[in-house]
Amino acid sequence: MLNSDNQQKLNDSLSSLLDWAKSAGDFVAGQVPLVAQEIIHFGIASYAFFCVLAVVGIVYGLWALPKVAKQTDPYIELLLETSGLASVMFGVVALLRCGYMLLMVTFAPRLYLIEYLSNLVK
Repeated sequence: MLNSDNQQKLNDSLSSLLDWAKSAGDFVAGQVPLVAQEIIHFGIASYAFFCVLAVVGIVYGLWALPKVAKQTDPYIELLLETSGLASVMFGVVALLRCGYMLLMVTFAPRLYLIEYLSNLVK
């Protein structure tokens, strides 16, 4: 077996390893609130950005649709009509989705974090 000298070295090594693991655990536990805040702030920023993009799409669509009646070229008319309708439809859907998520991040951040973390596990 181990003599007392080797036993003492092993106990000291295990003790220092246990101290290191405790300090690492304390460090990680101290960082959790900061990570949660960063996830929430990133969610707010990204959903606000996508809401702005959705509004830009809706504005483009509303700008392009009245121009359809003034076109004489059928290809440009088709292009304006298709892009205008698609921009408005996708913009409305994106605005509803991003607006919902922005409200959730803002008013229910813990629920957002739970959903965010559950998506990481999937």
